[in-house]
Amino acid sequence: MINVAQIELLVKRYEEDLESGKLSKPDRCLICKKRSKFHLHGQYPRQLIAPHKTYALIIQRLLCTICNHTFCLLPCFVAKFHRYAKSFIELVLKELKFLSYDKVADWVMESCGRDISTLTLYFWKRKFASG
Repeated sequence: MINVAQIELLVKRYEEDLESGKLSKPDRCLICKKRSKFHLHGQYPRQLIAPHKTYALIIQRLLCTICNHTFCLLPCFVAKFHRYAKSFIELVLKELKFLSYDKVADWVMESCGRDISTLTLYFWKRKFASG
């Protein structure tokens, strides 16, 4: 099972770094790939669904001064465009190697108390599974 204390620690550390302004900025723009000075360009709320808890995170946005594109600073434990924690998705994908979609959905409900669609599991397997 996923170490819940580890996710809790990562979320807490992220929130502390955000509050103190210590979030590390990339050295290059994620869009134009050039070295740039970045300006803070707002923030937005985002839910992070972990096995036994849902967290409310604030995600910082940056503006590239060269190409004027905005992008976000996602923490390493958040999957881009997804509400679920990366470690939760990885755990489910490991179970899909041995069990059917329906059985994994039942397992997630029993062990985590999360109701997850088999369609979501199918999507994750197509998007994230290697091999």
